[in-house]
Amino acid sequence: MPVAQPYALGANAGDATVLGFELGVDFRLSERLTGSVRGSIQDAEFDNAKIGTFELFPSFAPDGDVSGNTVLRQSREQGAVSLTYTQPFGGESSGYVRTDVSYQGKQYADSTNQVIVPERTLVNLRLGFERNAYEIELWARNLLDDDTPTGAFREIYFANATPEGTFGLGTLYPIRWTVSHPLRRQVGVTFRARF
Repeated sequence: MPVAQPYALGANAGDATVLGFELGVDFRLSERLTGSVRGSIQDAEFDNAKIGTFELFPSFAPDGDVSGNTVLRQSREQGAVSLTYTQPFGGESSGYVRTDVSYQGKQYADSTNQVIVPERTLVNLRLGFERNAYEIELWARNLLDDDTPTGAFREIYFANATPEGTFGLGTLYPIRWTVSHPLRRQVGVTFRARF
């Protein structure tokens, strides 16, 4: 039997409630040491949501109900901490060290809550020297080389069909997962001149 493939799909997943809070604080621990802390906690949940394409999945039969599931691509917890130490060397010269640590809690990749993008922590580091209008900086991004995916989403990929287009299933929506991978550890040097 030939597969009937649609040209477009529409979805309306229903209602959701999102409750939470965010907090951000900048501080100065001494004349040379400054920093900031940012964080958020949220609870994002589908209230009354049914997805028609899930009706035939055993976990969601007979009506595709995903009520009570966590809204996709939302981390319950997120946060970031930054510390900067500056050391003057006399005249117009100074040096600095800065580290940034960011955290993103796990996320569900879709409304089934069956596919998880794991939590991830990134650490960045910068060492710099400034004199008058010139600055040189040694930096590292993703210093600990965290390779955790940054996101994922489910999509319909019509090229998955066989050349004959026959599966014996009638209408078929070939589904696949696309995963976004992070940039791995990067180390570099930047030179800046202000005119």
